[in-house]
Amino acid sequence: MSTLDLGSTPLVSILIPAYNHEKYIGEVLDSFLFITYSNIELVIIDDGSTDDTPNIIEKWVVDHQDEIHVNYYSRENKGCSATQNELINRARGEFVIPSSSDDYLLPHSVEKLVKAAQKFPNKNIFFGDGIVIDGKGKKIKDSILEDLNNTKKINLLTEKTLPEEIISRWSISGPQAMMRRDVYNKLGMYDNNLVIQDWDFYLSAIAGNHVLFIDEPICAYRVHSFNTSRVKDRTLRIKNLQDQFHVARRNRNLFTGRLKNLLKTEEIFLKMKMLFLNRNYIKLSLLTIYYVFFCLLTKASFSLENFRKCKKNAI
Repeated sequence: MSTLDLGSTPLVSILIPAYNHEKYIGEVLDSFLFITYSNIELVIIDDGSTDDTPNIIEKWVVDHQDEIHVNYYSRENKGCSATQNELINRARGEFVIPSSSDDYLLPHSVEKLVKAAQKFPNKNIFFGDGIVIDGKGKKIKDSILEDLNNTKKINLLTEKTLPEEIISRWSISGPQAMMRRDVYNKLGMYDNNLVIQDWDFYLSAIAGNHVLFIDEPICAYRVHSFNTSRVKDRTLRIKNLQDQFHVARRNRNLFTGRLKNLLKTEEIFLKMKMLFLNRNYIKLSLLTIYYVFFCLLTKASFSLENFRKCKKNAI
């Protein structure tokens, strides 16, 4: 393996949980060769892939061992959250970037994130935007935040409105963020019981004022039929919604006032989605009335857009 330069620039560990992405993993690994920031390491765990993913990784590591430092491990399947936690524990960098085996970082991404971290030493989590690509690697959208997730990016630029945006329009998709490694000592690790664990982590992070948005393209997020957060199977969608409902409920007491009410409206709205998927239209009608009443009572955000999203996202 190559020797790491631990001098003037802090070490950044890029964390890659790999699972059954033989179609994409080669392109993803090649992308790290073009990162402009010099002091990086790749920490990769194959999480029990049943396709050719581990063989592709092993060959790539051998072919590029003199160009980039890699710590690679292969083991039985333990799931996404458990693998992310293990990657964090194995990382040696002052900073970590949770990545994936189908998305990739853009060349200047690490350089921009480290610059932001050095400029704002009071913050611990830094995230940006990115482009959206399809299964063949073709760009299909210019912004993950605005074009894919309907985020109001302007709201992410101030400390007052950033928490509201993350609560109401969760929008982190792919490797958009870099964290100081020790933030996990403050906030805890990812919950192994959750399928989609990021929102849970970020709710704790915004409650502690740890998060900063930089309006820079950081990654390429790949949209394909196997994205965990975009599955079409009804049973899996309900399971994902149940996870998010549990996350909203248990994090509500981290907030006060308007933010607490916003999280409560998200909790109700997630329940509405589950009732829709379960075709329980009577309870859905009653809960909709309560949802409107609660929004009006607390002056939380409410619009017909949410109902259109409910139908669109739940089907």
